[in-house]
Amino acid sequence: MQRSFFSARSLAAGAAICGAVAVAAASGGFAQSGYAAPGARPLGTHVVRPPSAAQVHGQLLTVTTVPHSTEAFAIDGNGTTANTVYHIAMRKGTHWHLVKAPKLNGRYGTLLSLGAGSARTVWLGGGREVGHGSIQEIPTIWRWNGHRFVEMSTPNLGNGADGVTSIAASGPNNAWAVGAIFSTLTDLNSVALHWNGKKWSQVNTPTGPLISVISTKANGTWALDDSAELLKWTGTEWTVVSTAPTNTDPFKIAQGPGKTIYAVGGSSLLKFNGTTWSKVAFAKHSKPSRFDAISTSGSSGWLVGGKGTHSVVLHSTGGPWKIQFTPKAKYELFSVSAASAKKATVVGDTYNRVTYVSHPYVIATSGHGWHVQTVS
Repeated sequence: MQRSFFSARSLAAGAAICGAVAVAAASGGFAQSGYAAPGARPLGTHVVRPPSAAQVHGQLLTVTTVPHSTEAFAIDGNGTTANTVYHIAMRKGTHWHLVKAPKLNGRYGTLLSLGAGSARTVWLGGGREVGHGSIQEIPTIWRWNGHRFVEMSTPNLGNGADGVTSIAASGPNNAWAVGAIFSTLTDLNSVALHWNGKKWSQVNTPTGPLISVISTKANGTWALDDSAELLKWTGTEWTVVSTAPTNTDPFKIAQGPGKTIYAVGGSSLLKFNGTTWSKVAFAKHSKPSRFDAISTSGSSGWLVGGKGTHSVVLHSTGGPWKIQFTPKAKYELFSVSAASAKKATVVGDTYNRVTYVSHPYVIATSGHGWHVQTVS
């Protein structure tokens, strides 16, 4: 069954669209479809102000943890013609601070994805305006150099290119970035870029636009396209392995225990064992009504979703998923990254529905409860 690329792609950004919609709509980017993630704010209400040490405004919508490190990065996704993306946060230890954002040369842009293969290969993906006043964006990748994100050289993808929705890395010499090219308003082609440790190169794909990618040393590289087809990289080409069941619409995949692949999105959480798809078990009274993000390390995993008016964090160590943490209703959670079998970080925001002002909200666990971490 053909899925809507626009709805899947909006959600694939891990709820980033609700933060980037005002900018992307102006530049012809991902938010043009008008879709927003579940629980999204009214369009155009995000308040962008210069951050202060006392209180940082904005949302953190996507997070990644650096392997074998206490470092983590989180992004907001808003770009401005003042060359600043106000909210890129970096954690060292338990403290978060804002870091220099990539310059956009006076253009609009969107930041949609993060991936880390090592402390020296932290990737930031999105898109930037082709030219002033253009309705097109081109996929753009930046690399963290220890002080700021620097734009990388990427292949010329031609007219109609859009942004990078997902980045994954299994190490410093292997990373993948996926997205889409709009040849026309109805002709959508896939973008798949590979990092070999020296340069990014384009790789052909057999399907429509890819919206999520994962890469691990143990289980290789996998991708999900906008029609819920699951693909695997053989080492020389992408091949379609399976398609998610009808009436499901996953927008993100994650590595599970062993050879298991999780697919999450909307009201569905599925797992693929290499041959067949099946539903995931939940403990009593723990099944969410909405699934937003998932991340695993070994047999331990964390899931972010919604249950009623609350966001929830669920945990599993191989058995049924069980709610582990429920913040107050004013807090919303958007993304999760597992650093190990005991450590995970979740980002979101606290939001005033009267003033439309939001502030970053970060919680982390080391296996003994969840603790709030501040961003300053």
